[in-house]
Amino acid sequence: MDDPTGVQAEQWLATQLVQAGWQVLAQRWRCPWGELDLVVMGNNLVAFVEVKARRRLGPDAGGALAVGRGKQRRLIRAAGLFLADHPELAEASCRFDVALIVLGAGGFQLREYLSGAFEVE
Repeated sequence: MDDPTGVQAEQWLATQLVQAGWQVLAQRWRCPWGELDLVVMGNNLVAFVEVKARRRLGPDAGGALAVGRGKQRRLIRAAGLFLADHPELAEASCRFDVALIVLGAGGFQLREYLSGAFEVE
């Protein structure tokens, strides 16, 4: 997400997660496989959070639908590189989350947060 709304949505969600007790390890972490929007940690769990920002919702705008198999594979590979760069996280559990954020008249709203949205095969 390189548009300003996407970057702002990622920052907004990072703030919400910190307020909920998570620690942000990385934001917009880039590697040859792509970008990890947010990497957060809490209770020995690392969550790789893919943020999908929308100005409006259509019938097929769900967060899970926005992360297809190809995107999942790229996120899994990127997460592997992130973990290789951070050996101190070797004992942590990991999961992949997807957040759907909508920009409305009142600002950002979290419309959907899927914890463990997909599994590593």
